[in-house]
Amino acid sequence: MSHPTLPVGERVRFHRTRRGRTQAVVAGLCGITEDYLSQIERGLKNPSHAVLVELANQLQVPVAALLGDTEAARPDTPATAGTDVVRALLGQGSGTPGQPLASSCLRDRVEALWRI
Repeated sequence: MSHPTLPVGERVRFHRTRRGRTQAVVAGLCGITEDYLSQIERGLKNPSHAVLVELANQLQVPVAALLGDTEAARPDTPATAGTDVVRALLGQGSGTPGQPLASSCLRDRVEALWRI
């Protein structure tokens, strides 16, 4: 979902909150201060190109989504390790597509993952 009428900072905030991440987490992952990210989100600062690219990477959206370009599409990107873990826990790719896992099986997988 893109919001072309929103300023860059508000789009950053939208995607950050949609992913359930705090300013501290996103700022730390991007190598900027929480205060700087706050200023970006409030429209007080404009991020450099490098910061914008890093924000897009951490929020897992194309840079175009932060700039409001609704025409640009993100090229296929390889799955991350986190995505692979989620897929494994949900049993996707296990040869039984479309079959939901029983909650007890999912719980066992999550507990096994925590032990690892």
